Amino acid sequence: MHVNEKGKKHLLLMRCGKCVPPSTVVSGHYLPIKDYAVNDECIGVSGKTLITNTFQHEYNGPMLEVRAVGLLPFKITPEHPILVVPRVRVRWPISTNYYSRTEHRMHQNTKSMWSYLEPRWKKAIELVPACSNAEGDSLVIPRTQGWVDASEVDMKQFSRTSYATKGALLRRGVHLKFQINETSAWLLGLYVAEGCTGPSAVYFNLGKHEHALIDMTLEKVRSLGYVGRMQQKRTATQVVISSRLLSRAFKTWCGPRASMKRIPDFILYHKNLNLLTAFYNGYLRGDGYSYSNDKRRSSSESMATVSKVLALQLQLLAARLGFLLSIYPRKPLTKPTVIEGRLVNVKPVYDLSRCVTTGNVKHKRAIILSDKILLPVRAVGVGNYSGPVNNLETTDHSYLVNNVVVHNCLEPVQHPNKAGDWRIRCARDGQPFFFSLGNPAIVFRALPKSDAASEALYTEEPVT
Repeated sequence: MHVNEKGKKHLLLMRCGKCVPPSTVVSGHYLPIKDYAVNDECIGVSGKTLITNTFQHEYNGPMLEVRAVGLLPFKITPEHPILVVPRVRVRWPISTNYYSRTEHRMHQNTKSMWSYLEPRWKKAIELVPACSNAEGDSLVIPRTQGWVDASEVDMKQFSRTSYATKGALLRRGVHLKFQINETSAWLLGLYVAEGCTGPSAVYFNLGKHEHALIDMTLEKVRSLGYVGRMQQKRTATQVVISSRLLSRAFKTWCGPRASMKRIPDFILYHKNLNLLTAFYNGYLRGDGYSYSNDKRRSSSESMATVSKVLALQLQLLAARLGFLLSIYPRKPLTKPTVIEGRLVNVKPVYDLSRCVTTGNVKHKRAIILSDKILLPVRAVGVGNYSGPVNNLETTDHSYLVNNVVVHNCLEPVQHPNKAGDWRIRCARDGQPFFFSLGNPAIVFRALPKSDAASEALYTEEPVT
């Protein structure tokens, strides 16, 4: 029950909300939501946040698929809140009028512009697509602030020798620390795009015709204090760094193969945005291309990967740098393909694209603000689902699904006023709290009444 200011009781509808299928990737360590545990870290609307509880339920009912500009589609249960920014068209009259020959009357000329309202929580079932020039909702990708401030990474964990002999390794010139600077970030970006590891070496597989890139890679390898060399293969030129420690480190930091490639956390979440720019440029040189459209006075950058985690990480990296990197999943092939005479089962491919516009564009697909990027909702599909669904509870009551802000574990509560507002009931330090769906900035603390022995009665107090 709920008690308002006049002492009137209202029923509280309390339950733990369903959320997303177990395979949904949550930003942070970019793991499936089912693999997160209590005290793990993920990313919420305020940045890095701590997971305080995990939930799994059996669910049989409708499941929504939300599609928005530049985002991978994601599935979510209908009642789960998503942070949105509604857009409305504001019109105002101008002095001149015009005569309509079809309607045989005068019309008032008007001008209009899009106005974006304050962020608010909205149930997934209530999302309004913002197609073409229609009013509707935009999803939010936060431009997360970094928290890593390291200048080097210790590689002792990758050494299999005893601590007594590590001094001898240093005297032999073996590096036990990996420097974090723009040169190493660029090299890591190139490795994620074109690299692999062997038992005792790191390999960069470059085209035989890419002479400038080969020379640049060798120069950067040598500037970090390593010895780089070239070796010719049948279809490529390899730049090789002979180092067992670096081979094990790159394999751990960046993933062992193409489908598991990822951005190291000490790059993705670093405070120095120049490192992120260097990583992006290195990746673009290895696995991307740029092209320009003189007619539209614009240029674009495109790249592709078979790693879903890497695609999502690159999108968050781009958001931190202040631009949108759109993700488009290719249509999967129905049968194996032939590559160099071998029959290969091709994995799903994710295309990434960035539009660098220098001309005048009437319709912007995304709005980039100082702290977030707004992506218009394009469609909300409905399907049936039967199976487990997972949810999290975090310290800032939010987390990112496919880089979009959604609310954490919740209990919807009907507001007692006539407006029919809804609030989200959460727990913080053992005490229940309420977040307004209409305005996420309004937070109320719920205090239990001592005069109720059999019913849970609450009053609301604004939290300062």
